[in-house]
Amino acid sequence: MTSLTNNERPWLTPKEVAALTAQSEPTIRRQCYSGILPSRKFGRALRIPRAAVEPKRSGEA
Repeated sequence: MTSLTNNERPWLTPKEVAALTAQSEPTIRRQCYSGILPSRKFGRALRIPRAAVEPKRSGEA
């Protein structure tokens, strides 16, 4: 099993998303629970797909 670096992980924690977007962690959690931000629960852990947070690069489809 290979170890992924932070830039390669497909799922982010609400705390990581809050740091990337300059919003509070409770705001990110509210957006997830209300459906504004796509997310998934893995057991008790809430995770947000990296693709939902990172801006699309120019030239990508």
